[in-house]
Amino acid sequence: MKYNIGLFLWAIALLLISFGVNRADFPLVMSIYAIAFVAYFCLCYDKDLEEKSILKLILFSILIRGIIVFAFPFFSDDIYRFWWDGKLLTQGISPFTEIPRYYIENQIFTDDFSKSIFLKLNSPDYYSVYPPVCQAIFTLSYWLSPKSIYGAALVIKGFIFLCEIGTILILKKMVSPKKTLLYALNPLIVIELCGNAHFEAAMLFFFVACLYLLFDKKVITTKRLFAAAFLLALSVAAKLLTLVFLPLIFKKLGWKKGFAFLTAVGIFILCLFFPFVNTTFIAHFSESLNLYFQKFEFNASLYYLFRAIGKMYYGYAPTIHISYLLKICTLAAVAYFFFKKGDFFQQAFLFFTCYLFFQSTVHPWYLSTLVLLSVFVPFRYGILWSGAIMLSYIHYWGNQYQENYWLIALEYSVVITCIWYEMRPFSRN
Repeated sequence: MKYNIGLFLWAIALLLISFGVNRADFPLVMSIYAIAFVAYFCLCYDKDLEEKSILKLILFSILIRGIIVFAFPFFSDDIYRFWWDGKLLTQGISPFTEIPRYYIENQIFTDDFSKSIFLKLNSPDYYSVYPPVCQAIFTLSYWLSPKSIYGAALVIKGFIFLCEIGTILILKKMVSPKKTLLYALNPLIVIELCGNAHFEAAMLFFFVACLYLLFDKKVITTKRLFAAAFLLALSVAAKLLTLVFLPLIFKKLGWKKGFAFLTAVGIFILCLFFPFVNTTFIAHFSESLNLYFQKFEFNASLYYLFRAIGKMYYGYAPTIHISYLLKICTLAAVAYFFFKKGDFFQQAFLFFTCYLFFQSTVHPWYLSTLVLLSVFVPFRYGILWSGAIMLSYIHYWGNQYQENYWLIALEYSVVITCIWYEMRPFSRN
């Protein structure tokens, strides 16, 4: 009875958020999400769950994702940029050559539909930052649905849905079915990936497939090593983020296999990016990335703290200096975990926690990697954070686009308290 009620509440809450709630209505979004998260927590930690019931939950999580594919991603504006980049590529134009405004002001795109999409872009004055795997899916979605943004979204979300199925099935092979539930049923994962069409789904699928080939306790043959390298290159070509785990993978493999792996990953990445490489690609792509890391701010922790201290002592926020400082901190964390002995998954999890604390922008879907890694470690603060981070949606309340620093402080206070509580046994050893 308890099992059925929890599953019903979880499913209804996720369907309501995906199909019937406006992100500007923060109290409603947070209330429904809280129901989904409590139900998720109860299902995952139900001691009476039998293996047959767990397998049903995994299948049901896939079913709900399949239904949510048909919901338009109203919580995210990124879908319009996906369509825009796909339109450029189908016409033989690189999305890294010019900013979107160029095509409107120079009357290259004169049809009303393109103009209406341009008005909805959240980055009309920035070059694209989406790597090749994303661009390939954007192109396919535009080719199949050039005059319907919903049709294009359906194609993109269909691809993300397949990636999610792949991730869940691979996790089930790597860990127990019950641990797989931590990812499969996680409301943040379902809403932000299959619901809001974020390509972290593709990144995580290729990443976990790579880890499966490398660390499933079988002998790492040359064939498996190069297959894993290709999968990691695909992960990077979906989102650059998984590059940060290369030093830890290198350490795990050892010098000989690690060097061969890194070389293969580098070659595969060059091959995947090669169709886009020209005289302007590197300059424009890196320019957009630098603008993103130095200009955009959302739901940060240490960045906001240092910014406040800077304003207090200097009368202004030295954001560029803070960005450089946090980059150095990130590199220091990489070096620390590279030279520290320990389990790969635990070190990757702890390193990525540091990475998130050092960022100036932490959108809810950025936590998807932490949720995935939570499946492999004894720590559960990443799971708790995936619930608390939805407080950041207050930024959109009433379409005012104003952050509430009290709620951000509450979010990180909860997370830090949980980290402290879970780290106590380890600090004593």
